[in-house]
Amino acid sequence: MKPTTEELALQILATCMLINAQGFFLATFTYDCGDSVWVSVEPRGGLDEDGDAHRYSAVMNAAGDPDFDHAPVEGMGTLTGMLSQLQDYLQKEAIPCAA
Repeated sequence: MKPTTEELALQILATCMLINAQGFFLATFTYDCGDSVWVSVEPRGGLDEDGDAHRYSAVMNAAGDPDFDHAPVEGMGTLTGMLSQLQDYLQKEAIPCAA
């Protein structure tokens, strides 16, 4: 059986909590009543040597709202892709900050 939108959102939240527990990155998670999921991940050390705060964020709309241009099936694919990308953060360390 395929996971529901809510189950995927819970897996994403759990992954964000694991990312935060590792201490290399700060992950923030926002869930908007089944319509949208926002995630942002950035190094805990702040800016890197280029002055960029490396961020990852994604928005998914499960309801197929035309403003977001995602059908429900595409939204599930977006959530699955987001989870996969977030799990990659569990395998890497933060980029060293400039002194």
